[in-house]
Amino acid sequence: MEERNVCDIAVEKLTAELKAGKEQLSKEKASSGLALAKKEMKKIMIDDLCRMLTKFCYQNEEFAEAVEKSDRTLLSIVEDIMKLVSPTNPGITDVTAYMTAVKAYLSEAEVICSFRINIHKEQDDDLLDLESFAQPAEAQSGAIILDLFTSED
Repeated sequence: MEERNVCDIAVEKLTAELKAGKEQLSKEKASSGLALAKKEMKKIMIDDLCRMLTKFCYQNEEFAEAVEKSDRTLLSIVEDIMKLVSPTNPGITDVTAYMTAVKAYLSEAEVICSFRINIHKEQDDDLLDLESFAQPAEAQSGAIILDLFTSED
């Protein structure tokens, strides 16, 4: 019998939490326009968040282990993210959602977001090649790093 690795175990946990979270959301009653909007946002967010966390688990075993050992559920993290939404702040960015999710598993983690644009790429068929994305920019000929957050922020 093949031994399962921590990444697979964490992803199985996330997948089960996704199913349970969707079931719970389908039973949730919305009493106002804002509550209905938040419910719809949660339905969208839980799928996207699960996809992102799954990618992170396969990229880093330490992150996968934190997910696997955590008492937090995917839906509880979505609820934390939704606490940031209010009538005066009706939306949040994906970056804010991802930062909140990572901090739920690894509270001491420093979350740094950047977008990498390679202006000299001959082909665009490997645009989301995670293996090359994980390499330092110096290892990628022609790559430019555009940091979403500058030192002035």
